[in-house]
Amino acid sequence: MVIVALSIVVAGCGGGGETTTTTTAAAGGETTTTAPPAAETVEVKIAAAGPFTGQLSKIGLDALGAIELAVEEFNAAQDKIRVVSVEVGDDAADPAKSAAVAEKFVADPAVMGVIGPMTSSGVQAALPVVEAGGLALITQSATNDDLSQRGFATFHRICPVDAAQGGGVAEAIASILGAKKVYMIDDKGTYGQGLADQVEAALRDEYGITEIQRDQIGETDREFSALISKIKAYDPDVFCAAIPSPAQFASIAKQMQAQGYEVQLVGGDGVKDQGEFIDNAGGATEGTYFSSLGPILETSTDPVTVAFVEKYIDKFGVLSMFSGQSYEAANVLLDAIQRDYDATGTVTRAGVLEALKTTKYSGILGIEIEFTEQGDLVSSGTFIGQVKDGKFIEIKEAGK
Repeated sequence: MVIVALSIVVAGCGGGGETTTTTTAAAGGETTTTAPPAAETVEVKIAAAGPFTGQLSKIGLDALGAIELAVEEFNAAQDKIRVVSVEVGDDAADPAKSAAVAEKFVADPAVMGVIGPMTSSGVQAALPVVEAGGLALITQSATNDDLSQRGFATFHRICPVDAAQGGGVAEAIASILGAKKVYMIDDKGTYGQGLADQVEAALRDEYGITEIQRDQIGETDREFSALISKIKAYDPDVFCAAIPSPAQFASIAKQMQAQGYEVQLVGGDGVKDQGEFIDNAGGATEGTYFSSLGPILETSTDPVTVAFVEKYIDKFGVLSMFSGQSYEAANVLLDAIQRDYDATGTVTRAGVLEALKTTKYSGILGIEIEFTEQGDLVSSGTFIGQVKDGKFIEIKEAGK
């Protein structure tokens, strides 16, 4: 179920003031209305940008649910600040739409920060817009290394860069699986090509693996007979897919299974969706190794993480690959909003950006969130996982 918060502002009687009523609409048409906040309450908005329609809508909507959950918890614990709405901007994973969504957020002075976009190409398009508007951006999943090298003060991410993730994928291929011959694809996108480049570089430079065949698919491709024929002819030890769509990778695996062809599968963080990559694959993805941007939350024993997983699954059914990162990113932004208020008695975009510079936040990911001057994580953990017995399990932290 996706919850959408709508903010309705009406003129107050007598003094010319305003009161805000927050109405929450749920699937099935039910609505609930909360009482207006006290007059002294500081009201702000945050925004969520992502692919809420289109091929990647599953991960986008699951991320949106996590952001809304974080806001719901924040509001329940506050009496001085209220996030009156999560403004939603659907970019459908289209960079042109990402820029337009960013313009909409910048134009609303109540918006104090945005979570997303979720794709590297989307962030690339949105950054000049949010920079001009002084609006903090925290992406939960855009890993392209170049994003933090462009000098944008508004940029932040809580995920490792492709270089770190690529090293983790290469470690799985070379050290854990002992592969010597690799067939690797991407989907021609900023994320896929960037990750594939980093995996290839790590395989060649760190592990001396030179038998690497590169190929590409289109992001909307669904029929892979020609690709599978080429993979068979190359006869690799590992087939590695650096693509963001778990459903598309699962389709490749199912078509391999239908042809009776078996090869060890390896992917990036894009595989981690229980429904699309495991449940709908009919066993074809069993045994796949993958990289994870942080620990595998479902296997965590940390009480804070366990509580989040239980609450999220109870509310939405199943974790997606970026549910935890989205929840964490939202809480990092909300923490900066809170600290700006505590320091100044108000909340401004400039104040939130300043607060993010001194962020030291420990939540559900098992790592302390702290940003470099460029907006990258000071220390980020890439983990290696595997699909085993129909579940995602954690193998090890990469490089350790």
